[in-house]
Amino acid sequence: MAEAGILNEDEGDAVEIHREPRASGFERIERFPRGATLPPLAFPDIELAVGEMLG
Repeated sequence: MAEAGILNEDEGDAVEIHREPRASGFERIERFPRGATLPPLAFPDIELAVGEMLG
């Protein structure tokens, strides 16, 4: 798995994306707050709106 997304409503309405998996866990963790957009690795030509994901 190249990346995993976690909806994190407890931390101020954000999505965390975990990328670059290693044996000990993910190397990079990026936080995208409501209002931001995020580019998924599988589809770099599109951006997903965090607010739409959170509802």
